[in-house]
Amino acid sequence: MTPEAQRILVVDDDDSMRDLLSSVLAVFGKIDTAANGQEARAKFQVEEYAVILLDYMLPDADGITLLKEFKELQPQTEVVMITHVREVKLAVQAIKFGAFDYINKDFEVEDLRALLQRVFEKRRHLKEILYLRSEVERLTDHDFLLGVNPRMQALKTVLDRAASTSATVLIQGESGTGKELVARYLHQKSPRVDKPFVAINMASIPEHLVESTLFGHEKGAFTGALKTTYGKFELADQGTLFCDEIADLKFEVQAKLLRAIQEGEVERVGGQKPIHVDVRLLAATNRDLKKLVQEGKFREDLFYRLNVIPIQLPALRERLEDIP
Repeated sequence: MTPEAQRILVVDDDDSMRDLLSSVLAVFGKIDTAANGQEARAKFQVEEYAVILLDYMLPDADGITLLKEFKELQPQTEVVMITHVREVKLAVQAIKFGAFDYINKDFEVEDLRALLQRVFEKRRHLKEILYLRSEVERLTDHDFLLGVNPRMQALKTVLDRAASTSATVLIQGESGTGKELVARYLHQKSPRVDKPFVAINMASIPEHLVESTLFGHEKGAFTGALKTTYGKFELADQGTLFCDEIADLKFEVQAKLLRAIQEGEVERVGGQKPIHVDVRLLAATNRDLKKLVQEGKFREDLFYRLNVIPIQLPALRERLEDIP
């Protein structure tokens, strides 16, 4: 999805602010403007917007009410709230109801453009996921879970039941047994099917980047952090996050993963505010997590949070009849 294809709606009762935002954001696509809630609703009903920049306080409506309306009508539209002051409570409330982020009216042009760039990166990511979904579904259903092995048939029944829930799932099995295919199957059969499926292999991430990869980081949080970057949890918001090789997650980050599961919140590296996320977590490993817990290498509380629905995949040698 290219910036030329985007349409942006700026909703603010301040003429000068509308003009400024329109000028700054023109590089991203066509800009429409509205001075109040009535105008915004009218335009939203006839156009599909990639992003809406929405003032908290309008003459005829409050921003939170409009935010809820917009997200209900066009869930794929990202909304950035505009506020006069750094009101953390309002920002958290807006994010809870689906806002992408918020900016203050004294914003820096560079920061605003970086924020919009993150919006479009997320939309591109979602488009790629949707584009690949039908092919992945074909591979999952036809080539993997419709085998004749009785254990695999029984497993498919369990997966179909588990897919309808939001419970965490721990998928265990030897390398090559199809753990990611199982994770994708669970996502495709779930109510989150139209939302992102984000996969991450914990063993492939450099140790010093694990935390920022999962939870994101703010600009300037560390050397080389030239811009604010989304973590996998934010990219998977409303969808499914698959953490492969979960046993390789370093111990000090396990507590933050536990918090994300328990509270539905993450905090970017260098960040000052919690970010609400609605993510279904699926984890996989080819190692014995119970043994790692006993050895003090994996948190027991995290293990039980992950192991709500345990799935054990049979080794390939035990289902030779399903191998082409």
